[in-house]
Amino acid sequence: MRRRYRISVATTAAAAVLTAVLVFTPLRFTYRSAELRVSLETAQAVIAALVALLLYGRYRRTGRLGDLLSAYALALFCATSLFFALLPALADPSPGGKLDRFDTWAPLLARGIGAAALAWAAVGPRRWFRLRNDAVALPLALVGTLGVIAAVVTATLDWLPPVLELADSGSIQRPNLDAPPAILAAQLGLVALYAAAAVGFARQSEREPNPLATALASGTVLAAFARLNFFLYPSIYTDVVHVGDVLRLLWYLVLLVGAAAEITGFRRLEAEAVAARERQRIAQELHDGLSQELAFIRSHTAAMARGSSPPGVTPLVVEAAERAMAESRRVVEALRADAVESVERLLGQAVGDVARWAGTGFEVSVDPLVSLPAEAHAPVGDLVRRAATAAVRSRAPSRLWVRLELSEGRAVLAVEDNGAAPPGPGDRNAGLREVTRRAETFGAVARTVSAGDDRTRLEFVLPWRPPRPHRPWEGS
Repeated sequence: MRRRYRISVATTAAAAVLTAVLVFTPLRFTYRSAELRVSLETAQAVIAALVALLLYGRYRRTGRLGDLLSAYALALFCATSLFFALLPALADPSPGGKLDRFDTWAPLLARGIGAAALAWAAVGPRRWFRLRNDAVALPLALVGTLGVIAAVVTATLDWLPPVLELADSGSIQRPNLDAPPAILAAQLGLVALYAAAAVGFARQSEREPNPLATALASGTVLAAFARLNFFLYPSIYTDVVHVGDVLRLLWYLVLLVGAAAEITGFRRLEAEAVAARERQRIAQELHDGLSQELAFIRSHTAAMARGSSPPGVTPLVVEAAERAMAESRRVVEALRADAVESVERLLGQAVGDVARWAGTGFEVSVDPLVSLPAEAHAPVGDLVRRAATAAVRSRAPSRLWVRLELSEGRAVLAVEDNGAAPPGPGDRNAGLREVTRRAETFGAVARTVSAGDDRTRLEFVLPWRPPRPHRPWEGS
């Protein structure tokens, strides 16, 4: 037997043993506690909301109808606990009245609809279903369901059977099947729906192993036995708590554990995907930078060994070797870093790689209101490195300035130098075109190429819009 089936079977066996013990032994299993009832409903509502959000997020990724129905069912359970169970428990209605009858049938009907949706999600055909404007349609469907339930129950209150009157909780030691047949039939229907959902989710967990599917399979087993206990002991006062409520709480706790495991696994997969993208980026940078420099060095040193190299090539080989060394140091430091570097350190390292071999000074400043996402660090650092290299080659400056500023709500990167103007427009434009092409590959736009008579400034409007700064409320 596979592991996930073993979990479901073990859960079934444990719940069956607990139910049998309560049926055949003289144990106290019901008592009145309005405070405990409120605590149970609150905990269940919070857990159901969390799992519903997680299932909705999965639906946004997969587009499967089953995930959408599961999210709807858990959201309906949450709303039922809040509006049809928790609020009546706080209101403390008088037993036997119409409000008490509403508090019995409205949650029962709502949970029946939710259980049916959950069972269909588990055993229904695997279909892909894209709901237009799902972020709006799903809450509207939830509100509509609650409204219809409230209207139907309110309109039929005079025909609905009254709730079962409960004797002293300590005197009830055996199952009591004297409740109205409609209540007993509803509880048995819920048992069947949850049992079907348990079988369906167990099969799903075998096809696509994931913690939440396993939790749904085991949890719906507990939900089925909770409803079986409600069938055997059908007292539905809002302040009565017994084993059915405990089993129902356990099924929500199992869902909570599954949701936590699902989130942890998703974060691990996301980290692995980020690492894979980072490895691909580093490989591309090594190919475009270090490998090109090494190929240049190899070809010219081979020509020098044969005695066929053109005159004046030695300084070019030395410069290429220095750039290759700087590139290798940068890659090693990036691989060794334990955390993402700050933007200021990133820019300082990028311009420093160029300034060290060129023998120039440099200065970096970052506006504290500007922040960049992690995926922007690599292309921005490469852009600074290329722009500084172009400035050093064409104008031989003695100092470089790199600034990251906020202008009209956009992040602007500026690389400025105090080098002399190149002798002709061709020398200036060659390096500029290369840097501009690199900027365009990730959506940056070159905006300005001057800063006065004694300086040259190249600006780039970056595609990442910084978050709006938090401003405290200013009262009068």
